[in-house]
Amino acid sequence: MASYGDIYFFDKGGDSKFKLDGEAAAHASVIKWKGCGILILGSSGSGKSDLALRLIDKGAVLIADDYVLLKKDSQKNLLAIASKKNAGKIEIRGVGLVSIEYLKEVKVDFVLNLKLSLNEIERMPKNIYFYFDDLKVPLFDFYSFEISACEKIKIIIEELHSLFKE
Repeated sequence: MASYGDIYFFDKGGDSKFKLDGEAAAHASVIKWKGCGILILGSSGSGKSDLALRLIDKGAVLIADDYVLLKKDSQKNLLAIASKKNAGKIEIRGVGLVSIEYLKEVKVDFVLNLKLSLNEIERMPKNIYFYFDDLKVPLFDFYSFEISACEKIKIIIEELHSLFKE
């Protein structure tokens, strides 16, 4: 497994870089909520599965948990694809692996890079991106354990929708 900061990727030998090419497998969770594909990255214990579960409770649908395949489609979108091994399964710490409704893949509209401390989050962040091949996807550093986490994600979705309407 290779990493860039707090973002972890599984690779088949060689160096993985923050800018990825072709196809990659990431240690991540992915959900679709309010029409948006959300790739949730972060180190172990950062709350990827927990945040996905809270969003699922609010109507999101799981794509993948813990291990996700990433690739570019023919329309130059970043796709997140559930692997056959973990399709429809989410790890609930203290409970185990649970089967739930899922989608096989989703176009990734933005990325959440989970941090272990709220102090690691910029109060007024600059625009940052997740790069994959020649694709650029908005990336937000995020602390998932705040009570307002789901509401903040809803605001991110609304802001992104308003940007693309203009």
